[in-house]
Amino acid sequence: MLRLAIVISALSVGGLALAQGENSSCPATKGKFNAIKVGMTLAEVRKIVGCSGTLLSQSEIAGYTSEGYRWDGVERGSNMILILQNDRVVSKAQAGLTWW
Repeated sequence: MLRLAIVISALSVGGLALAQGENSSCPATKGKFNAIKVGMTLAEVRKIVGCSGTLLSQSEIAGYTSEGYRWDGVERGSNMILILQNDRVVSKAQAGLTWW
């Protein structure tokens, strides 16, 4: 659990430096965010969102692979971040996403 908290903290700070509009062809929305559930695979998430997202972090420790992905929203600074362990969503967060 501590490892997950460290990854989330690093992504929250490090992810802010990314350029806006990286995923402008398939922006994150509140509807897409709400459709994503803990336990889903990355393939299921990508099907909902419509694109790959930006890989922010990846690590492998003691047989656990952890990855963090970000999708930008349409409003400046809006985004969603997902944390996956062994290809399953374990945490999700969003900031400023709109319904459209």
